[in-house]
Amino acid sequence: MLDSTLSTIESKVDECRDLLEQLVESVIGCNIQDELTGLEYSKVFATIAFTFCSLHYVQEKLNGHNPADYPVSRDLLRVKEYMKEINDIMLREKRPRINLTAARKIVRSTTQRSASDVSSQN
Repeated sequence: MLDSTLSTIESKVDECRDLLEQLVESVIGCNIQDELTGLEYSKVFATIAFTFCSLHYVQEKLNGHNPADYPVSRDLLRVKEYMKEINDIMLREKRPRINLTAARKIVRSTTQRSASDVSSQN
């Protein structure tokens, strides 16, 4: 029972890997880079890399190996770090920006008004 379950899982992992390879070929074959920003493009490939590494990790586990003994563990950590960097950049881009020109106008007008108020009181 357990052997049949493991072989089913292994065949499903192989199917996923084949589908991902087709996805990568289609992404590389088209001009997706022209349609996406650099950040979106990086996110797509980081996600694909993470998926491949995860599948490889699972396959090593299914084969009874310790994935920590294989480079896939380091690759997973490296891709996680890249994904964290991408998310940090995306969060930074979403922060509100200050319109410096408008801010200068407001400060200048406020200081001019307060200076004229002070001089009119004297």
